[in-house]
Amino acid sequence: MLGAVVDALARDGEAATSASASGPGGRAAALAALAAFASGSPIDRLAGSLGLSHSRVVRLVDQLEADGHVIRARGTADRRTVNVTLTDAGRSLAAKIATARLSVLRAEVDALDAEDRAALDRICATVLARRIDSLRAAERTCRLCEPQACGHPQRCPVTHAANAHRGR
Repeated sequence: MLGAVVDALARDGEAATSASASGPGGRAAALAALAAFASGSPIDRLAGSLGLSHSRVVRLVDQLEADGHVIRARGTADRRTVNVTLTDAGRSLAAKIATARLSVLRAEVDALDAEDRAALDRICATVLARRIDSLRAAERTCRLCEPQACGHPQRCPVTHAANAHRGR
């Protein structure tokens, strides 16, 4: 049953975010990651958080730049590095994508009573904490999170798990 729930929510979420991002192909995921933590970071960090190859993310950034959602700049410490930064238009689109994704989830969670919502929160926190085995895994997860909802950084199970892998 869990697999069916995950699949249904993933399909609905992908449809909502792709529509908001004006197309599929990783645009929504890239914008979400940039808005959450990667704006101003090297393309390699974005590629790692998306689980995509460097060359695929370069093509994705090409599209986002052509649409005015990101700008690129050479790194200051290492001129071979290319950093990607959201523009105001990119931040606006990322917020629209997050709203679309959250509306799908909110509709389902709001249908639960308070006790079931609390149980779902505990279960999700437990599963997430077990799934995070590196900073890269944390970033890949956090691009879909709402920091206010998880209590980041004090109560966030992903942050706690990532910190444990950093030796904190």
